[in-house]
Amino acid sequence: MGTMESSRETEVTVTTLFLLAAPLAVVLAYCAASIIIMRAGRSAPPEDLEYLIVLGAMVRPDGLPTRALRYRLEAARSYLAEHPTAIAIVSGGQGSDEPVSEAAAMACWLADRGVGSERIIQESASTTTAENLSLSAQLVPGLRKRRVGIVTNDFHLYRSLLIARKQGFQRVWGVPAASTPENLPVNLARECFALIKNRIQGNL
Repeated sequence: MGTMESSRETEVTVTTLFLLAAPLAVVLAYCAASIIIMRAGRSAPPEDLEYLIVLGAMVRPDGLPTRALRYRLEAARSYLAEHPTAIAIVSGGQGSDEPVSEAAAMACWLADRGVGSERIIQESASTTTAENLSLSAQLVPGLRKRRVGIVTNDFHLYRSLLIARKQGFQRVWGVPAASTPENLPVNLARECFALIKNRIQGNL
């Protein structure tokens, strides 16, 4: 009888430890992944990029960029202003709830702020990060020899660079844009799941 009670107590203890350890393991994994992701989002781009691929994000009903997209555009405009030979490829299609393509909204925003139209190329068919990059790559002549920057929010840069390198970009760097601090924990959690999803899909 005593042996049976001891066995049950052991089983309860093991189950309790597992229930406590599993959430802790998830939290630790999230923290470790977040550090890796944000480290890429803090990198500084080189001074001699030839092309910037500006990744699209949601456009508001009035056709203006959302805050996340505006941060990307501000980072792109800053680099373009300091490097007048760089070309911008604005990349993003039109969602069912968007009045125009993300590429069109981005091109308009940059043009309104002094970037010449001859320096802006639109890619307006993509719907995912992988498509942003693969379709934009077709617009870069001699891609393997070109120095390319990817402009996106800091939390999104790590995955974007992994996808780009998987697709054959050989000389590619990140150009980090800001993100909204209050949304960062949720965005990082989404990125963790997106990394797993893209690994399964073969994009990484």
